[in-house]
Amino acid sequence: MFCRDHPQERLALFCETCDRLTCRDCQLQHHRDHKYQFSTEMAAQARGSVAALLSEVSYKRVLLGSAMKVIRDRQHLIAEKKKALVHEITQTVVKLTNAINTRGKQLVLRLNEVCDAKQR
Repeated sequence: MFCRDHPQERLALFCETCDRLTCRDCQLQHHRDHKYQFSTEMAAQARGSVAALLSEVSYKRVLLGSAMKVIRDRQHLIAEKKKALVHEITQTVVKLTNAINTRGKQLVLRLNEVCDAKQR
């Protein structure tokens, strides 16, 4: 890439103060007291930083994948347990309802027997 102000000059420097690429002439004229580096050095540093960040992100991605699997497994277990509990509750309600109906019929039958005996 070449400089807009000095078309014959490559943007070979990086002005750290202004956070931009500059050519040698611009660095001497407009960025004289600014901290700078050669763009190749800055690029090498940036590549190193990006590689380190990429490695960290890859590691965290693996951890996240493992965590997501644990969550999915637990959700599945919860759903299965819920299904089993709903079935158990339903069965208990049916048994209790049947027991109440049976006992109610017995009580009515006994009442009829007592009333019939008293009326004789």
